Amino acid sequence: MPFADTFENPLSMNPPLCQFSKGNHIVGLPSKYANDGKAVPTNRFYTNLLLGTRNLPVWTHPYCFNYTNETDKMGMAISYPNSKDFIINRNNIKVQETPKSFIASAVDFETPDDMYLSVLDLKLMSIQVQLKKTASQFIWIPMVQGMGFVTLLYYNLTPKLQSEIGYKSLKKLPTPRSNIQKYEVILEDDQVWSLYVSTPSKDIMELSLDDNNVIIGDRTAKGTMFQLIPDCSSQIDAAAGCYPIDCELSSEFDPDNSHHIGHLYFKYKLLGKSNSLSTLIYILPHHLMTISDKNLKKKLTTTLNSSVYGQMVGLITDSLEFRITLPRELRFLFINDSDQFHSTYVLQALQNAASLESEDEISYDENIEGLGETLSKYSWILYCYHFILEDYDLVMKLLPKLKNLMDKFISDTLTNNKLHYDTTFGGLVSTVNYSENYYYCDHNYDYSYYIIAAAIIGKIDSEVTNDNWLNRNKDWVQDLIRDYSNPSDKDPYFPAYRSFDWYHGHSWSTGLVESKYGREYHSCGKDLNSMYAIKLWGIVTENQNLINMADLQMGLLKNSMDCYVLLEDENQIIPTIFKSNGISQKLSDSSISYKPNRTDQQSIVSTHLKHITPITPATTFLRSPTFTKQEWDNILSNTIENNCNIKESQRNELILSRAIHDPIPSFNHFANNSFASLQFHQTQSWTWSIAFAASLL
Repeated sequence: MPFADTFENPLSMNPPLCQFSKGNHIVGLPSKYANDGKAVPTNRFYTNLLLGTRNLPVWTHPYCFNYTNETDKMGMAISYPNSKDFIINRNNIKVQETPKSFIASAVDFETPDDMYLSVLDLKLMSIQVQLKKTASQFIWIPMVQGMGFVTLLYYNLTPKLQSEIGYKSLKKLPTPRSNIQKYEVILEDDQVWSLYVSTPSKDIMELSLDDNNVIIGDRTAKGTMFQLIPDCSSQIDAAAGCYPIDCELSSEFDPDNSHHIGHLYFKYKLLGKSNSLSTLIYILPHHLMTISDKNLKKKLTTTLNSSVYGQMVGLITDSLEFRITLPRELRFLFINDSDQFHSTYVLQALQNAASLESEDEISYDENIEGLGETLSKYSWILYCYHFILEDYDLVMKLLPKLKNLMDKFISDTLTNNKLHYDTTFGGLVSTVNYSENYYYCDHNYDYSYYIIAAAIIGKIDSEVTNDNWLNRNKDWVQDLIRDYSNPSDKDPYFPAYRSFDWYHGHSWSTGLVESKYGREYHSCGKDLNSMYAIKLWGIVTENQNLINMADLQMGLLKNSMDCYVLLEDENQIIPTIFKSNGISQKLSDSSISYKPNRTDQQSIVSTHLKHITPITPATTFLRSPTFTKQEWDNILSNTIENNCNIKESQRNELILSRAIHDPIPSFNHFANNSFASLQFHQTQSWTWSIAFAASLL
């Protein structure tokens, strides 16, 4: 029997623990939006539609939408990244702002007061948008990630399509189906789009150019559907008339873990009718690495541009299947697989570091991320004391300190920076309302450190004491997991998968923050840590569903990072001029950037370390020896060999990262230095550095 679907089982249906104070968020819900008592997503592709003026871009890929309510431009602007729209150089790959190809509007919208924006059904991969004049007069725009057509459904309004670029021509083409008319639309910049117009009855609507910038219908629509696509291939006709309104996810795992394969399914919920009985879906390059051969049989011969992720392939289908390689063997440190932990020299080096580091006072920052980093750092030291050195005295010296710190934070007696349950959106946020955490930025980064610390503390405590610490604090830890990676939308208190985007294969860093670039991504090292934390907690609590979820996310993350962030020389997706940077510093819906101060080695190192740290056993899954060697040889080794002006803690992080492809010099560096001469980042320690490097010898 396959393992259960990871999207089906809630981690809990209980309210958050009562020790979390409760209250509304400073940021309110959009006007006229009713959440019906459910948690509201904060980090999704459509978040810009929930914030402020609600007019910043939303990317479904390959399309971009901007709500506009100006006197001469009322409706939903629609654009697509043409080749001439790109800026590509050593520092950036981005889509520049250009005049909008279309603005979906209606003749009936005469003034800005005649139209308002309504959103509903905020799901994992979709949102329903309506431009309303009244409750019965509206344009319905389903937005679904990867949708092949821009679909506009008009109810009791006269359709109007404006263009900031202008129309060169509007020509009727042979109809693909009895109730569908097809038009070729050529814009003044020579963009060529297909426009399909479907009517629910024989009352065919005719379109005409009203002027150079306006297409209008000849009558009031009673459910007339417009579908736009920047491609005139006749293959697309087979999908016209059918459109997705949502995508449901499911998964399947073979209980024989030796196969290391998980199956991820996208099942699109469709409306309308087409000749193929399916719709058109576009996928990104990282999807092609794992998509089933069955899906590829329905591939179009033409492709479309994505924003910055390369060419998108179109498939006429109602479902997608992916075969994801899972890190099934990844658990804690590979102690049993490494003969080095039986080496007298390695154990002596570890014992020396552990003894000296055990005298260290635990100091910590009072911000949520800083405290978590400290707890995680000392928990990995504790792991080495117990499982490698098997030194009971060192364990009992450190374990009570860590339990005391965790207990104080959990009980809100450690710092003034506490966790609070936000009843507006449904999530755990910092009580410091000017912090990024309060606005749902980087929750997966922040909370992962506490989950790892709790997993290690709980695992070891259960073996050396009768304190029952793990079970006593289990619900608190799982509320953190529910906050950023809640596995089911059946749980009403937290949105499902707040941070992780299943279409893009990674999390988004930005939460309730407006951004003209769409969603943003900052660190694959911390993103990986957030998934690894859940796996370790699943191992310790014997929750196979959490293990499966984390493995599936890490498998997807590996594919997407190999395509867009960790840029091996063989990468064929990213342009060569940018690929020479070795990594993408920041990723967003519409840009990829690499902007350190190129004359300052410390700036360059800091940029790369954002995607390296924290260094854990999971790092070896994401960062291949081939990539780390290229990054080291081409960029990072100069900072070490030329004694550049970088922090000693940064130097030690780079040397530890080197162990993935060249462990001997990395191990020797830490084993042969004295504690007094070494400085470490808040997530790194001397003991852990020796253990990690030794595990790879």
